[in-house]
Amino acid sequence: MPARLKVGILNDMADLSALDDDVPVPGDITGWIEREVAAVQSAGRLNAEVEFIHAYALGLPTGTAEAVEQAYRQLAESGVSLIVGPAIGDNALVATPLAEQLRVPTINWAGAERARGRWMFHHQVGSHEDESIVMARHIARLGCTQLAVVHDLSPIGTRHLKFLELEAKALGMEIVAEAGISPLADDAEAVISTLLPSRPGAVVYLGLGLSAPAVARALGKAGWDGPRIMNTAGLRGYHGTFAEACDGWFYIDMHSDANLTLREVMERLRASPVRPFPWPEGTTSAD
Repeated sequence: MPARLKVGILNDMADLSALDDDVPVPGDITGWIEREVAAVQSAGRLNAEVEFIHAYALGLPTGTAEAVEQAYRQLAESGVSLIVGPAIGDNALVATPLAEQLRVPTINWAGAERARGRWMFHHQVGSHEDESIVMARHIARLGCTQLAVVHDLSPIGTRHLKFLELEAKALGMEIVAEAGISPLADDAEAVISTLLPSRPGAVVYLGLGLSAPAVARALGKAGWDGPRIMNTAGLRGYHGTFAEACDGWFYIDMHSDANLTLREVMERLRASPVRPFPWPEGTTSAD
Protein backbone atom coordinates (compact mmCIF):
# COMPACT_ATOMS: atom_id res chain seq x y z
CA MET A 1 0.00 0.00 0.00
CA PRO A 2 1.35 3.47 -0.86
CA ALA A 3 2.27 5.80 1.99
CA ARG A 4 -0.25 8.36 0.75
CA LEU A 5 -3.69 7.86 -0.81
CA LYS A 6 -5.68 10.44 -2.72
CA VAL A 7 -9.46 10.30 -2.32
CA GLY A 8 -11.65 12.46 -4.51
CA ILE A 9 -14.79 14.10 -3.12
CA LEU A 10 -17.32 14.94 -5.84
CA ASN A 11 -19.81 17.45 -4.45
CA ASP A 12 -22.70 17.65 -6.90
CA MET A 13 -24.77 20.08 -4.78
CA ALA A 14 -22.27 22.94 -4.69
CA ASP A 15 -23.91 26.25 -5.54
CA LEU A 16 -20.98 28.55 -4.82
CA SER A 17 -22.45 31.63 -6.52
CA ALA A 18 -23.56 33.41 -3.35
CA LEU A 19 -21.54 31.62 -0.69
CA ASP A 20 -19.78 33.62 2.01
CA ASP A 21 -16.22 32.69 2.93
CA ASP A 22 -17.21 31.58 6.43
CA VAL A 23 -20.14 29.36 5.32
CA PRO A 24 -19.55 25.62 4.78
CA VAL A 25 -19.92 24.40 1.22
CA PRO A 26 -23.38 22.82 0.81
CA GLY A 27 -23.30 19.05 0.64
CA ASP A 28 -19.70 18.68 1.87
CA ILE A 29 -19.29 15.30 3.60
CA THR A 30 -15.50 15.49 4.06
CA GLY A 31 -15.80 15.77 7.84
CA TRP A 32 -17.82 12.56 8.04
CA ILE A 33 -15.32 10.64 5.92
CA GLU A 34 -12.37 12.03 7.88
CA ARG A 35 -13.88 10.69 11.08
CA GLU A 36 -14.29 7.22 9.60
CA VAL A 37 -10.79 7.23 8.10
CA ALA A 38 -9.37 8.17 11.52
CA ALA A 39 -11.29 5.28 13.10
CA VAL A 40 -9.88 2.80 10.56
CA GLN A 41 -6.37 4.18 11.01
CA SER A 42 -6.58 4.00 14.80
CA ALA A 43 -7.68 0.37 14.50
CA GLY A 44 -4.53 -0.42 12.51
CA ARG A 45 -6.44 -1.30 9.35
CA LEU A 46 -5.03 1.59 7.29
CA ASN A 47 -1.43 2.79 7.51
CA ALA A 48 -1.46 5.25 4.64
CA GLU A 49 -2.03 8.98 4.98
CA VAL A 50 -5.20 10.10 3.19
CA GLU A 51 -5.35 13.30 1.16
CA PHE A 52 -8.75 14.60 0.03
CA ILE A 53 -9.09 16.18 -3.39
CA HIS A 54 -12.29 18.17 -3.99
CA ALA A 55 -14.26 18.86 -7.14
CA TYR A 56 -17.41 20.96 -7.08
CA ALA A 57 -20.36 20.84 -9.45
CA LEU A 58 -23.85 22.25 -9.46
CA GLY A 59 -25.54 19.16 -10.80
CA LEU A 60 -29.15 18.31 -11.54
CA PRO A 61 -31.79 19.50 -10.95
CA THR A 62 -30.64 23.11 -10.41
CA GLY A 63 -27.50 22.70 -12.52
CA THR A 64 -26.39 20.44 -15.35
CA ALA A 65 -25.21 16.91 -16.05
CA GLU A 66 -22.23 18.43 -17.87
CA ALA A 67 -21.02 20.04 -14.64
CA VAL A 68 -21.04 16.63 -12.92
CA GLU A 69 -19.12 15.06 -15.78
CA GLN A 70 -16.49 17.81 -15.73
CA ALA A 71 -16.02 17.45 -11.97
CA TYR A 72 -15.68 13.68 -12.26
CA ARG A 73 -13.08 13.93 -15.03
CA GLN A 74 -11.18 16.54 -13.02
CA LEU A 75 -10.84 14.11 -10.11
CA ALA A 76 -9.92 11.18 -12.35
CA GLU A 77 -7.16 13.22 -13.98
CA SER A 78 -5.76 14.21 -10.57
CA GLY A 79 -4.77 10.61 -9.88
CA VAL A 80 -7.18 9.74 -7.07
CA SER A 81 -7.52 6.13 -5.96
CA LEU A 82 -11.22 6.51 -5.17
CA ILE A 83 -14.02 8.98 -5.89
CA VAL A 84 -16.83 9.53 -3.38
CA GLY A 85 -20.02 10.93 -4.93
CA PRO A 86 -22.35 12.05 -6.35
CA ALA A 87 -25.17 12.25 -3.82
CA ILE A 88 -28.16 13.00 -6.07
CA GLY A 89 -29.64 10.05 -7.95
CA ASP A 90 -29.86 11.80 -11.32
CA ASN A 91 -26.19 12.81 -11.05
CA ALA A 92 -25.12 9.33 -9.94
CA LEU A 93 -26.64 8.03 -13.19
CA VAL A 94 -24.41 10.52 -15.04
CA ALA A 95 -21.27 9.42 -13.18
CA THR A 96 -21.81 5.66 -13.48
CA PRO A 97 -20.79 5.26 -17.16
CA LEU A 98 -17.81 7.55 -16.51
CA ALA A 99 -16.61 5.27 -13.72
CA GLU A 100 -16.86 2.30 -16.08
CA GLN A 101 -15.12 4.17 -18.90
CA LEU A 102 -12.26 5.58 -16.83
CA ARG A 103 -12.04 2.61 -14.45
CA VAL A 104 -11.85 4.67 -11.29
CA PRO A 105 -13.36 3.00 -8.20
CA THR A 106 -16.28 5.20 -7.20
CA ILE A 107 -18.96 5.05 -4.54
CA ASN A 108 -22.16 7.08 -4.56
CA TRP A 109 -24.79 7.41 -1.86
CA ALA A 110 -27.92 8.12 -3.86
CA GLY A 111 -31.32 6.50 -4.23
CA ALA A 112 -30.77 5.31 -7.80
CA GLU A 113 -30.43 1.52 -7.86
CA ARG A 114 -29.29 1.69 -11.47
CA ALA A 115 -26.22 3.74 -10.44
CA ARG A 116 -24.09 0.60 -10.03
CA GLY A 117 -21.42 -1.14 -12.06
CA ARG A 118 -18.07 -2.91 -11.96
CA TRP A 119 -16.40 0.36 -10.93
CA MET A 120 -19.36 2.21 -9.43
CA PHE A 121 -20.29 1.02 -5.95
CA HIS A 122 -23.49 2.10 -4.27
CA HIS A 123 -24.08 2.93 -0.61
CA GLN A 124 -27.82 3.05 -1.05
CA VAL A 125 -29.79 5.92 0.46
CA GLY A 126 -33.41 5.41 -0.51
CA SER A 127 -34.70 3.60 -3.55
CA HIS A 128 -36.83 4.69 -6.47
CA GLU A 129 -38.12 1.14 -6.67
CA ASP A 130 -38.66 0.20 -3.02
CA GLU A 131 -39.96 3.55 -1.74
CA SER A 132 -42.80 3.53 -4.26
CA ILE A 133 -43.85 0.07 -3.08
CA VAL A 134 -43.85 1.19 0.56
CA MET A 135 -45.93 4.26 -0.30
CA ALA A 136 -48.49 2.25 -2.25
CA ARG A 137 -48.90 -0.23 0.60
CA HIS A 138 -49.28 2.52 3.17
CA ILE A 139 -51.98 4.20 1.11
CA ALA A 140 -53.75 0.84 0.72
CA ARG A 141 -53.79 0.43 4.51
CA LEU A 142 -55.51 3.81 4.74
CA GLY A 143 -58.32 2.40 2.60
CA CYS A 144 -57.66 4.60 -0.44
CA THR A 145 -58.19 2.98 -3.82
CA GLN A 146 -57.84 5.97 -6.18
CA LEU A 147 -54.62 7.97 -6.40
CA ALA A 148 -53.56 11.24 -7.97
CA VAL A 149 -49.83 11.52 -8.62
CA VAL A 150 -47.63 14.55 -9.27
CA HIS A 151 -44.03 13.73 -10.13
CA ASP A 152 -40.86 15.50 -11.13
CA LEU A 153 -40.05 15.35 -14.83
CA SER A 154 -36.72 13.72 -14.07
CA PRO A 155 -35.25 10.21 -13.76
CA ILE A 156 -36.17 10.26 -10.06
CA GLY A 157 -39.80 11.19 -10.64
CA THR A 158 -40.45 8.95 -13.62
CA ARG A 159 -38.73 5.91 -12.07
CA HIS A 160 -40.76 6.28 -8.88
CA LEU A 161 -43.94 6.57 -10.95
CA LYS A 162 -43.24 3.35 -12.84
CA PHE A 163 -42.96 1.27 -9.67
CA LEU A 164 -45.86 3.00 -7.96
CA GLU A 165 -48.05 2.10 -10.95
CA LEU A 166 -47.00 -1.55 -10.77
CA GLU A 167 -47.60 -1.88 -7.03
CA ALA A 168 -50.87 0.06 -7.10
CA LYS A 169 -52.19 -2.29 -9.79
CA ALA A 170 -51.14 -5.33 -7.75
CA LEU A 171 -53.02 -3.93 -4.73
CA GLY A 172 -56.20 -3.20 -6.69
CA MET A 173 -55.69 0.57 -6.65
CA GLU A 174 -56.01 2.92 -9.61
CA ILE A 175 -54.05 6.03 -10.54
CA VAL A 176 -56.92 8.22 -11.68
CA ALA A 177 -54.81 11.30 -12.48
CA GLU A 178 -51.13 11.90 -13.08
CA ALA A 179 -49.11 15.00 -13.97
CA GLY A 180 -45.44 15.88 -14.37
CA ILE A 181 -43.89 19.01 -12.94
CA SER A 182 -40.54 20.76 -13.29
CA PRO A 183 -38.15 19.72 -10.49
CA LEU A 184 -37.69 23.44 -9.80
CA ALA A 185 -41.35 24.45 -9.95
CA ASP A 186 -42.42 27.12 -7.47
CA ASP A 187 -46.01 27.36 -8.73
CA ALA A 188 -48.04 24.17 -8.96
CA GLU A 189 -51.61 25.44 -8.94
CA ALA A 190 -52.19 24.66 -12.62
CA VAL A 191 -50.89 21.11 -12.15
CA ILE A 192 -53.02 20.48 -9.07
CA SER A 193 -56.08 21.83 -10.83
CA THR A 194 -55.79 19.00 -13.37
CA LEU A 195 -55.62 16.31 -10.67
CA LEU A 196 -58.38 17.10 -8.21
CA PRO A 197 -61.39 16.85 -10.58
CA SER A 198 -60.73 13.08 -10.66
CA ARG A 199 -61.70 13.00 -6.94
CA PRO A 200 -58.70 10.96 -5.71
CA GLY A 201 -58.63 9.33 -2.32
CA ALA A 202 -54.96 10.25 -1.82
CA VAL A 203 -52.31 12.44 -3.45
CA VAL A 204 -48.75 11.23 -4.04
CA TYR A 205 -45.68 13.39 -4.71
CA LEU A 206 -42.62 11.77 -6.28
CA GLY A 207 -39.38 13.64 -6.81
CA LEU A 208 -36.32 15.34 -5.41
CA GLY A 209 -38.40 17.65 -3.25
CA LEU A 210 -37.58 21.15 -4.49
CA SER A 211 -41.04 21.33 -6.05
CA ALA A 212 -42.81 19.67 -3.10
CA PRO A 213 -43.61 22.87 -1.14
CA ALA A 214 -45.26 24.34 -4.21
CA VAL A 215 -47.38 21.20 -4.60
CA ALA A 216 -48.30 21.26 -0.90
CA ARG A 217 -49.26 24.93 -1.01
CA ALA A 218 -51.39 24.41 -4.13
CA LEU A 219 -53.26 21.54 -2.46
CA GLY A 220 -53.86 23.68 0.60
CA LYS A 221 -55.10 26.58 -1.47
CA ALA A 222 -57.50 24.22 -3.25
CA GLY A 223 -58.87 23.15 0.13
CA TRP A 224 -57.86 19.51 -0.28
CA ASP A 225 -56.98 17.85 3.03
CA GLY A 226 -57.03 14.11 2.27
CA PRO A 227 -54.07 11.75 2.74
CA ARG A 228 -50.81 12.96 1.17
CA ILE A 229 -47.54 11.06 0.90
CA MET A 230 -44.13 11.64 -0.67
CA ASN A 231 -40.88 9.74 -1.06
CA THR A 232 -37.69 10.57 0.87
CA ALA A 233 -37.99 14.14 -0.37
CA GLY A 234 -39.67 14.66 3.00
CA LEU A 235 -36.22 14.57 4.62
CA ARG A 236 -35.87 18.19 3.54
CA GLY A 237 -38.17 18.93 6.45
CA TYR A 238 -35.10 18.97 8.69
CA HIS A 239 -34.21 22.34 7.21
CA GLY A 240 -35.76 25.72 6.58
CA THR A 241 -39.46 26.20 5.91
CA PHE A 242 -40.02 22.90 4.08
CA ALA A 243 -41.60 21.22 7.11
CA GLU A 244 -44.07 24.05 7.56
CA ALA A 245 -45.08 24.00 3.90
CA CYS A 246 -45.46 20.20 3.86
CA ASP A 247 -47.08 19.79 7.28
CA GLY A 248 -49.46 16.82 7.36
CA TRP A 249 -47.69 14.75 4.71
CA PHE A 250 -46.52 11.18 5.20
CA TYR A 251 -43.03 10.49 3.85
CA ILE A 252 -40.36 7.78 3.74
CA ASP A 253 -37.67 8.46 6.33
CA MET A 254 -34.11 7.14 6.12
CA HIS A 255 -33.54 6.25 9.75
CA SER A 256 -35.29 5.05 12.87
CA ASP A 257 -35.17 6.96 16.14
CA ALA A 258 -34.76 3.55 17.80
CA ASN A 259 -31.48 2.89 15.93
CA LEU A 260 -28.93 2.44 18.74
CA THR A 261 -25.92 3.03 16.48
CA LEU A 262 -27.43 6.30 15.28
CA ARG A 263 -28.12 7.36 18.85
CA GLU A 264 -24.50 6.72 19.84
CA VAL A 265 -23.18 8.74 16.89
CA MET A 266 -25.55 11.63 17.57
CA GLU A 267 -24.57 11.72 21.24
CA ARG A 268 -20.87 11.64 20.35
CA LEU A 269 -21.30 14.49 17.87
CA ARG A 270 -23.75 16.35 20.12
CA ALA A 271 -26.15 16.51 17.19
CA SER A 272 -29.60 18.03 17.61
CA PRO A 273 -32.50 15.54 17.35
CA VAL A 274 -34.40 18.18 15.39
CA ARG A 275 -31.60 18.88 12.95
CA PRO A 276 -29.23 15.95 13.38
CA PHE A 277 -26.94 16.51 10.43
CA PRO A 278 -24.65 19.55 10.18
CA TRP A 279 -25.45 20.48 6.61
CA PRO A 280 -26.07 24.10 5.66
CA GLU A 281 -29.58 25.48 5.49
CA GLY A 282 -31.51 24.31 2.45
CA THR A 283 -29.40 21.23 1.67
CA THR A 284 -29.94 17.52 2.29
CA SER A 285 -27.74 14.47 2.34
CA ALA A 286 -29.10 12.95 -0.82
CA ASP A 287 -32.25 11.68 -3.00
